[in-house]
Amino acid sequence: MELSELNGKRILIVGLAKTGVSLAKLLNRYNAVVTISRSWTG
Repeated sequence: MELSELNGKRILIVGLAKTGVSLAKLLNRYNAVVTISRSWTG
């Protein structure tokens, strides 16, 4: 998958450690629709 293909895609990020925040910023640059969950209950 090319990063340009993320435009408009819905992405869920579980966790907001350094990696989660960095990933959210990257996805935002490519116009992905980002949802963040701070914790996982499973």
